[in-house]
Amino acid sequence: QYLVNTNKQEEAGDVIAEMQGHLTDEQEPLVMGMCYQMIGRGDDAEKAYLRAFKNQPQSLGVLRTLVTFYVQNRNRPMAIDYLDKMLALEDGQSGSDMNNIRWARRSKAQMIAQSGNYQDLQRALALIDENKANGSLPRSELVQKATLLGGRPDYESRSEAISLLEELQFRLQGQGMELAPMEKHLLARLYEKDYKPDSWLKCREQMLELIASVPPSQSQVYKFDF
Repeated sequence: QYLVNTNKQEEAGDVIAEMQGHLTDEQEPLVMGMCYQMIGRGDDAEKAYLRAFKNQPQSLGVLRTLVTFYVQNRNRPMAIDYLDKMLALEDGQSGSDMNNIRWARRSKAQMIAQSGNYQDLQRALALIDENKANGSLPRSELVQKATLLGGRPDYESRSEAISLLEELQFRLQGQGMELAPMEKHLLARLYEKDYKPDSWLKCREQMLELIASVPPSQSQVYKFDF
């Protein structure tokens, strides 16, 4: 990493070549893939990751690495292909492997919803709902659904997004917690676009809480134009 950061690509390549002989057969393709990616050798990185997949076709960690690689390289079809391979392995998973399955559902839902098509949005929301645990969605899934719905132009979608964030807010308050700054900002913006009589006051309240909760150095991340 130091050699890459200091623009010493040739020396970095030499170090990577030397490292290759000290890795186990299981470690080698993944580690080499990450190293090749680091020095901008995308084709070699892809070949290494595909070797890792060939060696461990049922490894959710390897599949997740491939998905991330294709997303970073804006290869949506290949990313979705490997997400589908992950989701095909969901039966019988638990622990960290189940976390990878939940990540795959969220990631595929995000990609599906990018089309802007309402039917695709419904498919995406249904996929996120599969991550329910004990009948309720985890925090990250609630926020993702609210974000996707809040980006729609229709009042019904925005209203549903507000309800999801208010549900999360109520849940957190019961645990002595509160919404994160980005969540408060999202809720405030949704209130701003809402048509209910008290929505503007709710928007202002969220913004004031947000201003009070972030240090001055971070306040420019948000637009306080109320």
